[in-house]
Amino acid sequence: MTTASDKIATFVTTFDRSKLTPSLFHVAVRALFDTVVCALAGVREPASDIVLRYARGQSAVLRGTVWATGETLPIELAALVNGTMGHALDYDDVSSPLRGHPSVAIFPALVALGESIDSTGEDILDAYIVGFEVCLRLARAMVDDHYAKGWHSTSSVASLGAVAACARLLKLPHAQCVNALGIAVAQIAGSRQNFGTMSKPLQAGQANALALRSIGLARLGFDASDRALDGEQGYSALYADGADLSCQLDQLGSLPLELESSGIEVKKYPLCYATHRTLDGLIDLMAET
Repeated sequence: MTTASDKIATFVTTFDRSKLTPSLFHVAVRALFDTVVCALAGVREPASDIVLRYARGQSAVLRGTVWATGETLPIELAALVNGTMGHALDYDDVSSPLRGHPSVAIFPALVALGESIDSTGEDILDAYIVGFEVCLRLARAMVDDHYAKGWHSTSSVASLGAVAACARLLKLPHAQCVNALGIAVAQIAGSRQNFGTMSKPLQAGQANALALRSIGLARLGFDASDRALDGEQGYSALYADGADLSCQLDQLGSLPLELESSGIEVKKYPLCYATHRTLDGLIDLMAET
């Protein structure tokens, strides 16, 4: 039996970059700029200040840049800080099928990793598109039940997209990619109960950090169940009432890719994206009176 992790790993390791069109790269570049700018804007938020002070006390060889300050930190912590800052104001982009924010959960990890191994910008964008595809396919399979249970899908689903993206960037072999997904399941969390507190943006930052931790452990030979996603006591069973993941994962890489078909919504207001149409309507009414 081919497991969900096998399907994702096969997609990550074999996807043909020639399928990526200039329009896809354009959307990915816009998403990267949006994520970085949101992090720069969020630098003075209390959550950003505290997590940065925490991260400054750690050390490691591989380093990544904190976008808002220019200082370097261990890549896990650079990703944690940039992800937290990027979500602190809730201005970062969203994707409706995810019911959350994909770019802030993927790009901070990818950029920190890419910086540490001298990746090209094209390689980072390629990996983002692959990670986005995994993230959205998983969301389509399970996010309604998952979100209703109280999970914060930006952290609890998009983190798996971050793992897939980082695995793509590092060109992890299939078996290590499978293990990295399982190691991620050992860490995934994020509660909607934390909305309105500093811990909401921290959950976005943690999605990035756990992706890099999962990849790093997998590269060193750390293992995990190959049924971590779809086993009887796996991710889908625990987080989404056993939703069938295979129907969506079988379509990984089908054209048009999710980045094109689902797209990304850039936020105009620092509020839940579901309120934006109402706000636009109110502003229009106010302008007419």
